[in-house]
Amino acid sequence: MMKNTQPFVAIIIPTLGRSSLQRAIDSLNRQTDKDWTGLVMFDGIKSPKSPNKKIQFFDCEKQRGAGSVRNQLLELFYQSKIMSKWIAFLDDDDEFKNTYVEKLKTHSKKDVDVVLFSFLKGRTSVPSPKTTELIRHNVGISYAVRTTFLLKHTILFEEKRRMEDYEFIHECEKQGANVFITHDEQYIMNGISRWRKPDKEHCYQNNIKFM
Repeated sequence: MMKNTQPFVAIIIPTLGRSSLQRAIDSLNRQTDKDWTGLVMFDGIKSPKSPNKKIQFFDCEKQRGAGSVRNQLLELFYQSKIMSKWIAFLDDDDEFKNTYVEKLKTHSKKDVDVVLFSFLKGRTSVPSPKTTELIRHNVGISYAVRTTFLLKHTILFEEKRRMEDYEFIHECEKQGANVFITHDEQYIMNGISRWRKPDKEHCYQNNIKFM
């Protein structure tokens, strides 16, 4: 159970222990608004020591995939073991812009349950410019959800689905969530990587162990 004041946002990061995780963590440390906590779960890998007190590392004994890892971290909220006002998601090969938390806090003052930021996929903006509603193939993982809404509906990812990111936010919408789509690009997508264990040369730290 976290002590002290609830952080504004908890950022869930599933990882295979790839070296790109450092870039994701660095993007959290650069945030202009420090009111966040990081939750990193290593999928089928023994986690190293966390680099700072704002980030917790967790182990997942069996490789399960990104959706399942996110679900295990969400269950910590549903079991009241971790609390925050908002929950956001970040992949271990992506990063946030420095103002992500700052902008999320601004949008949270609106009557919304979900804030969906855009990002560039190659030269394409996702969601597409001028999009005002959720459309399949036009949603990524670049969103944050109000924790009170998730606690009420206990929504989980449909594991190993091709569009599990879209399905999650679409389920929120079906449960009555007010989704706010902003075309402010606060999420940086660095590339598409298969969810597979890296070789030792490309591990986050050399001392992590595969289970």
